[in-house]
Amino acid sequence: MIKIFILLVFITSSLAKNKNTERHYQKIVAKELKGIIEHTLPDRTRVDIFTEDVAYEVDFAYKWAEGIGQ
Repeated sequence: MIKIFILLVFITSSLAKNKNTERHYQKIVAKELKGIIEHTLPDRTRVDIFTEDVAYEVDFAYKWAEGIGQ
């Protein structure tokens, strides 16, 4: 069974404009975790980062509710 975790990218302020994209942070975290970016699961849902047994959702702190919904 795949466990799903939410990874929020915290910038200095949740109201500050982001200098980097979500994809930028996905690449950094995926490299560290040795995961696959934008992986499609058998049920056709997509995850931001997928490792052997964990799916991660990467999002900015101000979009926390959206991340939980996904």
